[in-house]
Amino acid sequence: MGRITVVKTGGDKLCQEVVGLLQDYGVMPDEVDLQQDPGKRPDMIRLSRGLKTVPQVYFGNVFVGDHRTLFGLHNSGHLKDMIDRQVAAAAPEVASPWEAPSPVHERVVYYHKLLALLKHNEYGLPLARRMLPSEAFCNECFLGSEMVDWVVNALDSSLTRGAAVARAQAMMDVGVFTHVGCEMPFRDDPGLFYRFVEDAPLEILNTQDIWTGAVRSASEVASDVCSRLRAACRAYTGTEGLDFWGLVRSDEWAAFVLVTTELQRVDLAALDHSERMALYVNIYNALAIHAMVSVGSEDQRPQRRLLVLNTVGYNIGGSLYTLNDIFHGLLRRNQVAPGTLSCPFSPHDPRCRFMLSTAEPRVHFLLSFGLGTGSSVRSYASSNIEAELQSATEECLEVVQCVPEKVEVMLPALFQWYAHDFGATPKDLLDWIRPFLLRDTRAQVEHLMRRGVVRIRYLPTTRDTPVLVGHEVDHSMSMMGPAGKPVRKVSQEALMVASQHMNASAMARARSVTPPGFPPPPPQSMPGMSTSPLWGPPVMGAHPMPPPGPPPRARDWEFFRSLTITLGSLIVMKESFQNADQTGNGYLTQNEREAWVRSHG
Repeated sequence: MGRITVVKTGGDKLCQEVVGLLQDYGVMPDEVDLQQDPGKRPDMIRLSRGLKTVPQVYFGNVFVGDHRTLFGLHNSGHLKDMIDRQVAAAAPEVASPWEAPSPVHERVVYYHKLLALLKHNEYGLPLARRMLPSEAFCNECFLGSEMVDWVVNALDSSLTRGAAVARAQAMMDVGVFTHVGCEMPFRDDPGLFYRFVEDAPLEILNTQDIWTGAVRSASEVASDVCSRLRAACRAYTGTEGLDFWGLVRSDEWAAFVLVTTELQRVDLAALDHSERMALYVNIYNALAIHAMVSVGSEDQRPQRRLLVLNTVGYNIGGSLYTLNDIFHGLLRRNQVAPGTLSCPFSPHDPRCRFMLSTAEPRVHFLLSFGLGTGSSVRSYASSNIEAELQSATEECLEVVQCVPEKVEVMLPALFQWYAHDFGATPKDLLDWIRPFLLRDTRAQVEHLMRRGVVRIRYLPTTRDTPVLVGHEVDHSMSMMGPAGKPVRKVSQEALMVASQHMNASAMARARSVTPPGFPPPPPQSMPGMSTSPLWGPPVMGAHPMPPPGPPPRARDWEFFRSLTITLGSLIVMKESFQNADQTGNGYLTQNEREAWVRSHG
């Protein structure tokens, strides 16, 4: 048999699956690791005619295809014949047909709108510092009975307390608030304490010990953290995935945790822009895996994942940073995270001086978001961060597709979630991506842009795509309006929950009260319209999660596939709610609002 080669990067799971498949056919392929031999990358790109993603499979010096091609040949029964005959021709990949666009009939009330209503000083919940049964104190918490009182008095006085409990449970399910101390269903009980997810205390993972030794440069420490994490995970990754229980009891994991404590004393002020970017990306990727292993849970509910993003972090240079702080605060330069009310840092927060000096949208493509097993965590150096940004962006945009007959361009879903990071309008977005496209794709996009207005649709998420909780991507169509904001389709799961626990009266009242300093509610979304840009970046819907598996697999990537870079929740109403507000603007006049406040205490 001729030589068969697999080009890969580190211990990437897809690469391991490709090697394992070839071994099942009795083939021991040569493995070229681009992390250990980056000089092979130009040869790989040349032989594959521009493809930059891995894994790639070669028969001799002839490119066969990527993992999708290989598994497609395996499923069709052709792979054995190709191996036996040493066929060296790439099999074309068959594109899946796209479903026809679905009309958007749902109304959306954003999570941060409801949260603002709940926390309003005048007519919100009574938040206070309270003593728990354990005799510990909890700040900014409320009682289960107080939530039920608020739902009945402020949302719908016709509700029974039992119906109000169901409605509160719906809010809890989409991540508005959580139980203090444990995970359990909502109950109308004056002895049970709850708090908003954004008010939960921090859990810092690198303070088990106090670092007292000599301190290396921040870049060296972050690189060492990634290297030790990669080595530890690789040692406990087998054909069944990552052995979490074996990993956390290993000496390799203990060495990794010890190195993270050195981050307590690193000096961020001494770093330039490139060094900070590489440092923050390295730390974010390591922290995402560290959090998955240390605080992962069988609980797949959105509020649990939201807690991880907002509360799990590291002590870096004497300040505390959660995953959201690193992503939205340092890397995105203090931008509002989807589904939140404010920026991660206040104007006078001392951590603001460590933000990147200029925004860099390409950094999105370097973040792992806790996907995979940890053995593929890469370590980026400031000396080649520009090349890594370029390569990662090009790899992500290789999947861009053009549909000339419909004047459409199909982009990865990430460009929908953070549209304004890449451009204020659809034209700005297309102008931004053009330099990173494959030559033929770039020519097609430019041709479509010369024809006039281009519709932008988004590719469906895959097994390895990070998913935000709070809004699901419309896999069929998303049309971007003048503000660059896509019309979105609500997940059926979230729609079912909302339709069971909300009614038109509640929606009208929730939309009627605009707390001071907030813009009026967005208008009803209709096909061809875009959501108001005042409401921040788009967020995704309640994504259906698989049932929890046995304990050794409970902390697998399925838990952290929703861990991105950001986490927003919303409450969705069916089209049957459209008659709740006939004024067309979605909110009451000032006199009507004052009357409502007086009538509801």
